[in-house]
Amino acid sequence: MEARLDQITGNLRRATESMRVAQALYEERANLTSQDRILYDVAEIHLDYATKLPEGTMRDNTLTYAENCVMRSLELAREVKDDNGRMLASLAYAHFARLTGANVDRMHLITYAQAFGENENDQALQAQALIALGDEYLARGSYDAARNCWGQAISLLDGSELAIFQLIAWRRIIAAESRYDRY
Repeated sequence: MEARLDQITGNLRRATESMRVAQALYEERANLTSQDRILYDVAEIHLDYATKLPEGTMRDNTLTYAENCVMRSLELAREVKDDNGRMLASLAYAHFARLTGANVDRMHLITYAQAFGENENDQALQAQALIALGDEYLARGSYDAARNCWGQAISLLDGSELAIFQLIAWRRIIAAESRYDRY
């Protein structure tokens, strides 16, 4: 939770450090399903951090670390048949692919995860997929579609106990609005 709050406030370096500590604890003590889930979080925070880094060794190392977490998360999710965890890992993979320019159908990965979350009535997965979809639209230059996705994530979670994802979506909206000087 602390790392996610650091992520929201923009303290991404501290967030990555906190997540690495959590990752080590989970690897030592948690079941495989919990391990695949923490690896998703570790990857996502490292990918967010990489977006803030200039081209070079530090960014490359951060992306490599995130890629290793994504691949291990996918592997564990398959091993324990954690389909929701596999969907989360696919969201992180789409994020990684966007940052590295990998030739992957990112929209398909994201929309499939969102539909899967909807079918499973997994609000957290749906919200994270909507946030990822908004990020993808923004990367493609479609601000209005991005804002719509982030707004859907916020609305979906209204009244739930998953406010952390609402905060992430709000943070994306605020950052995009200041970037595009919309208001």
